[in-house]
Amino acid sequence: QDLERQRRGCARIAVMEFIAVHCMMPDLAGVDSLALSPDSKWLAVGRSDGVLEIWTTSTWQRRIAFGGRQGRVPKCLAWVALAECNVKKLRWAEFAKYQLISAGLEGKVHLWDLQSLQAVVTETSGGGAVYDMCILDTKPETSVALACEDGAVHLMHVDEESITHRRKFHGGKGRMLSVCRHRNYVFGGNSTSLISRWSLDTRVSDSYVRLEKSRWGDEALVWTLKHVDETTIVSGDSLGLLHIIDTVSCTVMQRLDQHQADVLTVAVGTGFMVAAGVDGRVSAYCVMPQTGLWSYSESACRHTHDIRAIVMSPEGNGISGAMDGGLVVHQVRRGNAQGAVERFKLRHLRLKFSDSCARRSRPFALSNDARVGLFCNVFKAELWYFKDVDQSPDTVPPSNKVNGPVDAMRGILPSPLKLADVTLGKAGDMVLSTALSMDAQFFAISDQAGTRLFSFALKDMEVSRLPVKPQIRAARALSLLFLSSSLLAIGDIDSGLLFCDAATGTVMAHHQQHKTPVDMLEASPEFLAASDLRGEMHLYSLDQLAHECVVPRFKLGFPTAMTFGPKGARFIAVSSAQEILVFDTEQHSVLGRCIVPEVPVHQKLRGVMVPAHAPDKLLIWGSDVLVKTTMQEVQAEGEKVVPETAAENFTASEHSWQIETRLVNILDVAHLAQSDAWSGYSLGHHAQGQPAKKKRKVPRDPTGDMCMILQAPAETLRASLPSAFERKTYGS
Repeated sequence: QDLERQRRGCARIAVMEFIAVHCMMPDLAGVDSLALSPDSKWLAVGRSDGVLEIWTTSTWQRRIAFGGRQGRVPKCLAWVALAECNVKKLRWAEFAKYQLISAGLEGKVHLWDLQSLQAVVTETSGGGAVYDMCILDTKPETSVALACEDGAVHLMHVDEESITHRRKFHGGKGRMLSVCRHRNYVFGGNSTSLISRWSLDTRVSDSYVRLEKSRWGDEALVWTLKHVDETTIVSGDSLGLLHIIDTVSCTVMQRLDQHQADVLTVAVGTGFMVAAGVDGRVSAYCVMPQTGLWSYSESACRHTHDIRAIVMSPEGNGISGAMDGGLVVHQVRRGNAQGAVERFKLRHLRLKFSDSCARRSRPFALSNDARVGLFCNVFKAELWYFKDVDQSPDTVPPSNKVNGPVDAMRGILPSPLKLADVTLGKAGDMVLSTALSMDAQFFAISDQAGTRLFSFALKDMEVSRLPVKPQIRAARALSLLFLSSSLLAIGDIDSGLLFCDAATGTVMAHHQQHKTPVDMLEASPEFLAASDLRGEMHLYSLDQLAHECVVPRFKLGFPTAMTFGPKGARFIAVSSAQEILVFDTEQHSVLGRCIVPEVPVHQKLRGVMVPAHAPDKLLIWGSDVLVKTTMQEVQAEGEKVVPETAAENFTASEHSWQIETRLVNILDVAHLAQSDAWSGYSLGHHAQGQPAKKKRKVPRDPTGDMCMILQAPAETLRASLPSAFERKTYGS
């Protein structure tokens, strides 16, 4: 594998030493619901902590996360298109031409505006907890059907500014768990083995289907109903069965029993369907042309826990989400001439734990002395203090085999101590962003209610809230960044970019060059770089707090990481398409572009860094990859560079790419170049599981740089999950 990488211009990083500190634990949130946009370009994900996410299906990377609130779990999602006249007025991201409807067990229906990233309408369902939802009509008006706790199907009218309850269809006893539309009928499945049919014309129940009970006489819970073709629907229930039902005669035509536990979700394509549930298995079925009956084809066990949602794209890609926090993209390929589904093929798109933990581009901030850190969790911010080393390396016994870097180096590392958990208000809203000042005297937190500033006295262990102007207090910031000890940049969702003084709580400058929310900030001593959800990048002068210039956009994708060179003369950005752009901040020109090799398309590169001691090198990281490269400038001295020839003037040397894959689930990386706090030890032997040659302090190489890598250990995350379903094996 190493020889192959070298042949392609890549090699493993051989000189990297790892320091592991076990401290903060991110929250792992499972997937409860999925919905594809009408144009299939965007995927909406609803997680068990209430957070909504928008993913792009071109690269399978998350674009934005918002809306989280404790107790508000989105059990079902649906996209609604805006009116054509309003689409022309859009000022930003392409997915904002839609609105999103969510509903869950709290018994409320929310209509989300994807421009302001907030619920514009919230209405009670009229029937308690909502278990399922389907779109009935989109023209001339949008209406949805809700399967509710009271055993009825409730119909709601939805427009861009309101949700109105129209009527309800009464079912039998028990909860209504699933609903779907088939032609001019609405079907609802409940918790008593009953599937009822209502006519949209007469608004009465005119037929029903009674499913079989378990061998012990327990009623079947009809978890899902889906439209199949012009004459049939499919149901999935708590007995692990799929039933193909004729919608005219309301009779069961076929029974499929490949699952070992509850079937929770079904997705239907052209001539095939996929089903999944508690057993963590995704099963494929196809129609046999000779008989017209459904036949089991293939199964794939890509999840460890319950699969709560699965959707199917028009291209035949199945996307499944489970309680283990992961998303898996399956490709359904047709096999023989009879139309059988050959197999499920995972397109190397297992989206890992860190994708469900890190909701922000930079969840961790570290003070200049590397002693105080601020970690942004979902509903709170955590202040951490890294104490002095308690023991010297002489007291650590050598080890020939290391089970993990944390155990190997425990006792010789700065000991982490949690100072405080900071939450905002009583509503339990999702924290949008956090920032820590360079000297750790101030920090800022923002949520849907606004931005708050705090002072922090390390000596007294005291946190105090600071008074601020109403404009700062109302700012809902997707990004925050301290530019000095007290100067704070705020990327407000509604009003552009703000510069404020944390010490006085006043606004120093306000810019509105960005037409969309600023989601990423990065600074040098002279400039601030800001990127928004439309993919535009702007530079601002910190001397005058004025707009400097516009950075050309990426040819493909959107910005995912930004940084400056040590002297601020170069601005480097990385895109979702793994493209690197280098920009001259003095000449306002593009020096060059290149593509990071050997990185999968779905790997989101969330950070980039230029080491202080090696300004010609770049360190780039994603969820489970670290990439180091050397950029070589071949531009003639004083020659003016234009963007059209940029790719020829700035290139990556052919054999300079080095890939490190030992670390997985990387949340963030903090640069320790300005601090000597942890520079007294060389811990490479302990980190790599090798015996120490000599028990003594080894001075760090003065030409090297140190980084703190914030990692979510997969073993610890799995341990936080409930017990996985134990599948039966042959002969048991």
